Amino acid sequence: MKTLEELFREAERGAKELYITPLTVSELLYVAYKIYKSAGTEDPKKDAEDFVNWVLFRAELAKVGLETAIIAGKIKEELGLSLADCYVLATFKQLEAKPLFLKPGGEMREKMEQLEKMGIILLDGRS
Repeated sequence: MKTLEELFREAERGAKELYITPLTVSELLYVAYKIYKSAGTEDPKKDAEDFVNWVLFRAELAKVGLETAIIAGKIKEELGLSLADCYVLATFKQLEAKPLFLKPGGEMREKMEQLEKMGIILLDGRS
């Protein structure tokens, strides 16, 4: 399994297409801010925004519309995952791409068989 760093390098070279959902961008900004604030950086908000911009330079913002919302709702009903995870799965289903997660969250662990059938890739190497 490739590391996240390797995937971003491939995207920079144009060898790999990466996508990110708008909801994931929001979560990424929030988590990055918390990390930079805990680390005591001078301007954690700017640092978090810079990090998100760095990611967006390498990953295309996926378009999310009504069809994605309906698919996400169906996934939510079927699997009971967080809405953010459902949007990732729905978006990548529409893109015919593989959804990438760092590791399975709480409710995801119980649904790994179904998620593996959906093509999920875990950076922790479990899928």
